[in-house]
Amino acid sequence: MVEEPREPDALGEDALDKSPGPRLSGPDGGLEDTDRPRIERPVKKLRKTGPAREARPEGLEDRDRPEESEEPETEQDEEKAKEQDKGQDEEQYEQQDKGQDDKEPKDKNESPKNAVMGILKDVVVSAAIVGGLLLVLYAFSGVWPPMVVIESSSMMHGEDSQIGVIDTGDLTLVQKVDERGDIITYVEAASRTNPHYGFREYGDLGNVIVYKKNGKAETPVIHRAIAWIEYNASASDPSRRYYRGDLPDIGVFNISEYYVNVTSYRPENFGKKERLIIQISAILARSSTPHSGFVTKGDHNIPYVDQWVLYLQGGVPVEPVKMEWIVGKAQGELPWFGLFKLWITGHDSRLFPGSSVRNLVMTVIILVIVPIVLDHVIARYKKKRVQKKEGRNGPDLK
Repeated sequence: MVEEPREPDALGEDALDKSPGPRLSGPDGGLEDTDRPRIERPVKKLRKTGPAREARPEGLEDRDRPEESEEPETEQDEEKAKEQDKGQDEEQYEQQDKGQDDKEPKDKNESPKNAVMGILKDVVVSAAIVGGLLLVLYAFSGVWPPMVVIESSSMMHGEDSQIGVIDTGDLTLVQKVDERGDIITYVEAASRTNPHYGFREYGDLGNVIVYKKNGKAETPVIHRAIAWIEYNASASDPSRRYYRGDLPDIGVFNISEYYVNVTSYRPENFGKKERLIIQISAILARSSTPHSGFVTKGDHNIPYVDQWVLYLQGGVPVEPVKMEWIVGKAQGELPWFGLFKLWITGHDSRLFPGSSVRNLVMTVIILVIVPIVLDHVIARYKKKRVQKKEGRNGPDLK
């Protein structure tokens, strides 16, 4: 009896099992995989430049996915596909660039470590500049250290500091002197017949010198040179403690004392003239051995020369300054910066001029903080300009 074939649309749930065709039985009597019909699907070409396709959701069978044609059917579809590919490519590049930007560290200038290193670099550079400047000053002055710190107010012209006047806390440049003619005294600058008449330095007549009291290793004194006393041995009588001296720079000889009018810078007599008496005989008499030398005075002190009122430790009188006791003469200043040393060495800050402290603070702000702030502002400005330029031109796609 011949079995009639069923029509194609009448296939039931056992259509595959009962479909005609050769069958091979396996070892267990079942059907092998070769007995099942295979459905061939066209292999889709992968896009080389497009983004990775999303993973297939679980449970979604191939037959449930919409079929895609291998090639666009029309030119319009082809152009549309190209535009989609281009958009996908640009999106992929943007994602890659964004990922790289996320991985890159922040701007080096913004990290605290590099900020500290930048400050340290500035400090080192500044120290090198200062060191080089000190070497140049030493070559000019011939004295080391080439600058001294003013510790007292004996040379001030008033209660507040002034540029061009030696004040407490100033750094003063000292230049070596080789002979007496290198120093112009107050009496020379005050004498109308002297070639140095009218010579002024640090706000008054004559040179300011730095000397060691009696040549001892004590703190040097920085005062104005008033006159050079030449000891006149022929006119003196040491047995009677009677001494005479000369002022050869102004042509005055064989005298026991001399006076000159000086300007007062003390508050109670500020700006007025005071008579300064040089007790030549008494000064020579109180010396261990009468000798020639400079007599000096601080501008802010009472009208007496140092060699009449100053003493060393132990009550030894200060004698006329010999040339070998002179460290040098003052030849410039760096105002206020010596206050750092005075603070460190424990000097009473209440004695510092208030204007010097304020000026020092303002100078430090200008020289240190302002350049650092400007460097930071300029760096951020340049960064914003680059970002703005990139935003206007779009990402640089390669």
